[in-house]
Amino acid sequence: MPFDLSEMSEEPSGIDPNMDPGFQKLIMQREFGMAKSATASSDENETAVIALVTKFELWESNENVKKPVFIGSEEDGDLVTGRIPLAKIEEILALPEVLEIEPSKPIFPTLRVSISETEASSNQLPPDTLSNGGEGVLIGVVDFGFDLSHPNFRNADGTTRVTEIWDQLGQYGLSAPYGYGQAYKEVDINQALRTENVFATLGYDLFKGSNPAYGTHGTHVADIAAGNGQGTGTPGFAPKAELMFVDATAPMPAGTTEAGKGMGESDNIIDAVRYIFERSNGRPTVVNLSLGTHAGPHDGKGLIERSIDTLVDAEPNRAVVIAAGNSYMEDSHQSGRLEPGTYVDVEWGVPHDVPPQIVTEVQTWYPKDAKVRVELYAPGGQFLGGADPADGRRCVIGYALGAYLSNRTNQDRGRDNVISTQLYPGMPGGIYRIRLVLLSDEAIDFHSWIERCPFVTKFRPPTDQSMTLGSLSSGRLTLTVGAYDATVPGTPLSVFSSSGPTRDGRKKPEVSAPGEKVLAAHAGIPNRSIGQSGTSMAAPAVTGIIALVFAEAKALGKDLSVHEVRDIIIKAARKNPPGGDWDPRYGYGRISAQAALEQVKALAKEMEPF
Repeated sequence: MPFDLSEMSEEPSGIDPNMDPGFQKLIMQREFGMAKSATASSDENETAVIALVTKFELWESNENVKKPVFIGSEEDGDLVTGRIPLAKIEEILALPEVLEIEPSKPIFPTLRVSISETEASSNQLPPDTLSNGGEGVLIGVVDFGFDLSHPNFRNADGTTRVTEIWDQLGQYGLSAPYGYGQAYKEVDINQALRTENVFATLGYDLFKGSNPAYGTHGTHVADIAAGNGQGTGTPGFAPKAELMFVDATAPMPAGTTEAGKGMGESDNIIDAVRYIFERSNGRPTVVNLSLGTHAGPHDGKGLIERSIDTLVDAEPNRAVVIAAGNSYMEDSHQSGRLEPGTYVDVEWGVPHDVPPQIVTEVQTWYPKDAKVRVELYAPGGQFLGGADPADGRRCVIGYALGAYLSNRTNQDRGRDNVISTQLYPGMPGGIYRIRLVLLSDEAIDFHSWIERCPFVTKFRPPTDQSMTLGSLSSGRLTLTVGAYDATVPGTPLSVFSSSGPTRDGRKKPEVSAPGEKVLAAHAGIPNRSIGQSGTSMAAPAVTGIIALVFAEAKALGKDLSVHEVRDIIIKAARKNPPGGDWDPRYGYGRISAQAALEQVKALAKEMEPF
């Protein structure tokens, strides 16, 4: 039964308002006895984190840090992941060696005309092409549900093309990477393929409770990138590449609309990318991430985006491709301008049947030098509470938590400020409103995003359909891919494909690829394809083409930095609309495998000695 808001009271949170809003939420939930659900990487009474610390050795030696993993170094410290007890959050945040820290956040999936339309058919590639279907390149797919038994992922003799599978939610075993899940090596997979029940032999649950009639997201994505067509008759973009799959499945609350599936949490994704690069054994490697989340700064400065950038930039012949997202029509972004002495109201609707496990969150980002007050109003206009800069307030009824406001200032790290508005289970459905009041003397722009969650929550019009990319899609060195419909004349943009630019004005997405009714392998049915739509389906097309680019460069004796790969893909894009430069949804244009390989050849020729 919803709370009676007439009995609600506002009070100070008692929590440092300048810590990450996610930590504030966890501490508040801890205080009110709302346990954090376990994920693939953390136990019930701990949380996974991403951090920037002065030295990894200090992080690793801390008795309160479990499963510490070194990601890479930045100019002022080391990027790491780990798990910490909920009861020790404040203690760890206060450590002098901890420069920045974020709790892990939930990630969600972004749900063969493609081959010919992207000029990737064998008869469309340059006649002297050496890429040979991506041979010698590793494609890593981080997703959920992978049919390793499907003929499209097997060699002609029946053995696997998959070098390794890491099931992050699998039962802990001796081969568990970074101390959680279960890894299945090539020898394990081949042994299982010789048995009557492949998945039972391995202990890998392909569907994990989802409906087999719809196949699996991971099987579909992997087939687009690298299936060989032995079962379906239609190969993917890099049919001779090797495959590695990380299953990042995480359970979602009952009553959600995401087929019971989430994509783990952000620390899982970082660990997955690191593991794939670590296991590449010197092969050129491209990782596909058909996933995303709305919360975050959308400027590439979040710790997860910086961690992925650090990993991909550590060595040549690495790339990470990420889906732009499917949020263009979801009314998930609102923006506006605040003038001195004025306010702006931002409204959003909360359904009346929200599952009891769900916390609704709206994040509002504004410049680091500005001062903004936030006020929260319930359906019907009741004032629930307000928070000044560097302040946090909570709304309680009896012994229950109803809402929480935090107004974090980040000047200490030179980052922009963020307001987090959180509505907890028991709050009634209806139209909620935050009022943003500018306290400083210069006009500013603000941006609000509704954190993605497995039910429909939208801003009220007028909404802003720009900057609807996921925050993870705003990284500086990842390649972000939008979607269009290759099945109709004119290849129009997909209505769902998210829009750039990033909040700091960078041009993303870089390119677009077919993302409507894309046919690929149906998990559990060896000879059947299934059509799916989304930027999730567009991203692996670019992943496969980058595999061809790496293979071509390798054959020509050329290593490629991630910056060169990005430049190749952008220059190879076909302009759409004609004559344009960059479009906030098409990117620089539609991807062309033919033009990309020609770019590689031209680059290699430039490097030849006179």
